[in-house]
Amino acid sequence: CHFHSENPFGLVKLIIFISINPKVKKTRWLYMVGQTRVHCDTVEGLGDFAELEVVLEDNQSVEDGQLIADDLMEKLGIEKTKLIKCAYMDLLDAQNKDQ
Repeated sequence: CHFHSENPFGLVKLIIFISINPKVKKTRWLYMVGQTRVHCDTVEGLGDFAELEVVLEDNQSVEDGQLIADDLMEKLGIEKTKLIKCAYMDLLDAQNKDQ
């Protein structure tokens, strides 16, 4: 397996993070919808999540990508009020603190 990264140190940090933080157990399905990667995750102890990752073309701006994501969210019935801005591990840690 070969990986190319513009930021190899970030890739190393990610690999180290995954290897020392096995708290998150998930199953992921990946679908392509146009130029958007749709990650569908089932996370043990948390439930089901979706992540949209718009792959921009050279002539597209971040704003274009946001419009594409917003349109797909609407079509999928994903409400902006349901968005989260943290990692699964953060949600699990918060859940454990509440218990």
